[in-house]
Amino acid sequence: MAHPYHHALSSVKKWGGTVEDFVGVHNWLDVTWTGKDFLGAKGSDSP
Repeated sequence: MAHPYHHALSSVKKWGGTVEDFVGVHNWLDVTWTGKDFLGAKGSDSP
């Protein structure tokens, strides 16, 4: 998987703006796409 920074660079090329505009979004998306638990996001009934 590519680093979120590189995904943000792709978004800058496509949509304009700066890397800082997109890197936070891509950090979040990259974590959710891996299926890893993101700050306990699986719900309160998780073991």
